[in-house]
Amino acid sequence: MIIAAKSVNIIYYYEINLDIFTIITYSTAMIVKYDLHKMILFHRKQAKLSRNELAELAGTGKTVIYDLEKGKQTVKWSTIISILDALNIDIKFQSPLMEEYEKSISQNS
Repeated sequence: MIIAAKSVNIIYYYEINLDIFTIITYSTAMIVKYDLHKMILFHRKQAKLSRNELAELAGTGKTVIYDLEKGKQTVKWSTIISILDALNIDIKFQSPLMEEYEKSISQNS
């Protein structure tokens, strides 16, 4: 049984087979935005890269790195992907329908 409480961004999930009650939080766009800039800054510093070095690796400008690390909301998706790729950060999409989606993609190819 899955019960979503949209206003607080929490999914309460009761797994009958395991007989446990788990609270799983999920991210909205706003939460991801805030975590993303912290994650990029952390990974850049751990890699001991300057903003200029990361910008060169990602094929972007140093201003974009600065803006993104400061939480700017209007950064192109392709630019974010390039920066994440340069930092070896993968994105994983999750949803209750993802398995069904993947099956439909494999059937159509």
